[in-house]
Amino acid sequence: MKFSPPLTTSAKIIKRYKRFFADITNHHNIVETLYLPNTGSMKSCYEAGDEVAYSVSDNLKRKLPKTLEMIKRNQSWVGVNTQLTNHIVQEFIEEKKIPSLEHFSFIKREVKILDSKIDFLLQNQQTKKECYLEVKNVTMRDLRGTRRALFPDAVSIRALKHLRDLVLLRKDGYEAALLFLVQREDVDDFSPCQEIDPAYARELSLAQKQGLPIFVAQCYVSPEEITFWREIPFISSL
Repeated sequence: MKFSPPLTTSAKIIKRYKRFFADITNHHNIVETLYLPNTGSMKSCYEAGDEVAYSVSDNLKRKLPKTLEMIKRNQSWVGVNTQLTNHIVQEFIEEKKIPSLEHFSFIKREVKILDSKIDFLLQNQQTKKECYLEVKNVTMRDLRGTRRALFPDAVSIRALKHLRDLVLLRKDGYEAALLFLVQREDVDDFSPCQEIDPAYARELSLAQKQGLPIFVAQCYVSPEEITFWREIPFISSL
């Protein structure tokens, strides 16, 4: 996904607060407040003084025209705008970028089934069977210093519900899968975060052992574009 125009850089983060706001100092050393569309804790994503990249909306009705898109942490840009996650994944699927999903075609987004909305409905090109795909954005790196990505970065009842819905769909005879999109380059594998959300970590690992397909796609992240890099291993917490 290309940013047009490229994101503005040479700004530094001061703090993130009230979930959707971040204060920065711009290249003129003036403090500004940016919109930050991320409901997670953003653990391991920033420290005060880290460089940020932001976009500027041409919507004159917006109270905060600038959106914080990514933060540079330990020489790796981290994509923190979770509103972009499904746009990125849809592009990867349509362009056959993710090897494990290259036999699927995109049909539509936000499909209602059970009492939830699943992010994607795909179709297997060979069998013509449909597959429900739920997507989760990953920005957290193991705070102990290992090169491991973790999810979630805060207890997530919503993520647990989606996981259980995928398991139920498979029990009802549907194809269903889960994709984690890792938006940072300084990690080499992925695991559910046992320390933060043990219930989710346990059920995710159990779901994988019971046959739920789990894929982890890692991105190249830069102020110019976010592109597919590679699939990385899923490490069970069980």
